[in-house]
Amino acid sequence: MTLEQLNVLHDHGWSIVSHTVSHRNLTTLSDEELKIELHASQEWIIEQGFNGNQVFIVPGHHWG
Repeated sequence: MTLEQLNVLHDHGWSIVSHTVSHRNLTTLSDEELKIELHASQEWIIEQGFNGNQVFIVPGHHWG
């Protein structure tokens, strides 16, 4: 989605939450890669003014 589309959703009451940066399978990442995916996604959300919601949606439902 574009930032404009996300802003429209946010303006209509939707929560914009973290879903990683690249949507990779989290079970295949190193600890460092996982840290980058999670933190960079959350930082971007906060920088855009989306209130820093603490919800996280796991891409592809892959976790372990």
